[in-house]
Amino acid sequence: MSTTRSVFATLASAAVIGLLAGCSGSESKDANPDDPVKIDITVTHDTEPFSVPWLVAIDQGFFKKRGVEVGQIVPGKGGASTIQNQLSGDLPIADTSFPAVVDAKSSGADLVIVGGAVQSLAGNDFYTLANNNAVNTVADVKTWSFTREGSVTQQLTYLLPDAEGVDPNTVERTAAGGLGEGLALLEGGDVDAAVVPIAEALKNKDAYKLVVSAKEVIPNFQQTVMTTTPEYAEDHPNVIKAITAGYDEAVQWTKDNPEQAAAIWARHTKEDNAVAEQIVEDYLRSNYWGVGFNAEAIANALKGFQLVGKDASKVDLCELFDPQYLPEGASTKAAENC
Repeated sequence: MSTTRSVFATLASAAVIGLLAGCSGSESKDANPDDPVKIDITVTHDTEPFSVPWLVAIDQGFFKKRGVEVGQIVPGKGGASTIQNQLSGDLPIADTSFPAVVDAKSSGADLVIVGGAVQSLAGNDFYTLANNNAVNTVADVKTWSFTREGSVTQQLTYLLPDAEGVDPNTVERTAAGGLGEGLALLEGGDVDAAVVPIAEALKNKDAYKLVVSAKEVIPNFQQTVMTTTPEYAEDHPNVIKAITAGYDEAVQWTKDNPEQAAAIWARHTKEDNAVAEQIVEDYLRSNYWGVGFNAEAIANALKGFQLVGKDASKVDLCELFDPQYLPEGASTKAAENC
């Protein structure tokens, strides 16, 4: 059993007791605009654009007006770490890696997906150093960096070579532990290509050379999803509905007010406003955020899951994705047979 699977197996046995005791003990009430339920959440790579709708919804009161007050956003480092935050940290809702959720579910973790989140690969651009003349295309990359086991970046180190006609099993990979750590490996010459955070790439255009932009190869890909436990959702259905509806409103507000949304995100990340605006506008063009279920994006992510040698056959997508908490108008179909 892999380290990730053993962790999930251990956490799964405590998920219901720990999560529900911590989140619903004194806060057993459901959403109420007159007396909001207070919760913390966890978001993968919260200083990256994953967090934009969450920050906008908090800032604009889209959750609170529906009876939920979101306090702290606990950062996850990708892959299994965000789910571990959720299951061991008394956090009722996570915006976390979809491949990691499938892995966790296969290992017995008691999770349900109640909303989509990030359905594009914008920002997952693999770079090499600008002075590396030996690496110009995917075929030139001999060693890839990814964040953590179960992460989207790990999947991409298989999907991108496969899409370009390179046998994914002929290249090497290094788990860096995070995006910043991957950048350090790249700069140290330990890997040929790594995902460079988009803000870093924009501010240091002379330092890095783009090898491949994942969104150009795979336009639709379910990077992250909103998860909770079935028990929490059953006991707090209006909390979940408030979260998905608030997120959905935040996405629309971001489309209508990209400069203001960028400023909200910039305050959280300490990013330059002009850089933040460029990023938000680019991500909007890629249809990056969406609360509904995107069957094509989900299918592409599952292909990556299988390419890394994992088995998703035990996971019933129609059971894992629960559409009853989605706001009106959101896509509810996770797969063709659902």
